[in-house]
Amino acid sequence: MDRESLLRRLRDRIIEEAEIETDEDPDYTEVYCNIYHGDVGIWYHSRHCETFVEVINDEHPNREYTNIAEWLEDHLQRVDVLDELAGKVAEASEDEWQSHGFRDAQDYYNYRFGNSLR
Repeated sequence: MDRESLLRRLRDRIIEEAEIETDEDPDYTEVYCNIYHGDVGIWYHSRHCETFVEVINDEHPNREYTNIAEWLEDHLQRVDVLDELAGKVAEASEDEWQSHGFRDAQDYYNYRFGNSLR
């Protein structure tokens, strides 16, 4: 397997495991992920117009992986990641009623208690 395909698989894994924290202002929705493989950890964080990737090796802390971090930063731009995670973003934006399929509190009460409230 060549280097490019390994990096693409790593990118896909970061997207699969990404967490989303929504904000009222969509520009400030955060996407982040921490993954580990053996002694190597990758920290990904994207918010507003900034994307950061840090690659660390617990066994060899002085090693730098700038080429890997730069490639991941280039290929994990916030807009592209949010497009791929549109389903997760929608789910994270739902309130409790929407996530359970209720329009509002009255809709829930009608479901829960039926016509007994009328």
